[in-house]
Amino acid sequence: MKDYSMETNDKKTELKKITDRFVSQLHDLYGVYFDFARGLALYHEKLKALQQQKVPRIIVAKGAPDNPDTIIRHSASIQEMIDRTAQQEGASAVKIGQFIIVTIAGNWEEDIRPKIASVLGFSGKDEVKSDIMRDINQIRHGILKNKGRAGDGNAATNKIIKFKENDNLIITEEILDLIFEEIFKYLNNLFFEQTGSIAYEDGSLDQKLKAWQKSTPQHVIR
Repeated sequence: MKDYSMETNDKKTELKKITDRFVSQLHDLYGVYFDFARGLALYHEKLKALQQQKVPRIIVAKGAPDNPDTIIRHSASIQEMIDRTAQQEGASAVKIGQFIIVTIAGNWEEDIRPKIASVLGFSGKDEVKSDIMRDINQIRHGILKNKGRAGDGNAATNKIIKFKENDNLIITEEILDLIFEEIFKYLNNLFFEQTGSIAYEDGSLDQKLKAWQKSTPQHVIR
């Protein structure tokens, strides 16, 4: 039986500060994803309406159309934009999902993982092991190093978030839900191993609101 001493209680407090920081980062990232996905759906419908009005192309520029010094930032046909703003598998939705993964991996590797290692007295962050975070790092590798595809020894070998070799790494809302669920499982397992107790009752990314909501029911958009 482990001895959960006063020193362990202090460690639990410090560890909770770090994991709460991670959960807060995940909460903010999901907010970005939610805003983008819902806004994208509205913009997609607007583009289809413009297509019905025979608008051929969208040009985003800094300056007036008749000014030769105008700087063109982006240009695409209406059909291109309709295709890329399609939910889940349109190019824009794919990019935001991949951005979320890359940011989670970066936060973990550069901020959270080293701090956990320090609090637990490990020699380095590599001693902080997690299947779900390994999967996320492997997906990040595929996004950045393998043209957004599984393979090259990365996401195709994942244990939890599985892709087949050469699959496009499309991060759907369902995959994000699984990622968050598995991260909370990992955090609770880590706490139990180190302190004998869990840190989170459920997978709510806003833990303060969750506690308040028990006495004040709210409508949740999903």
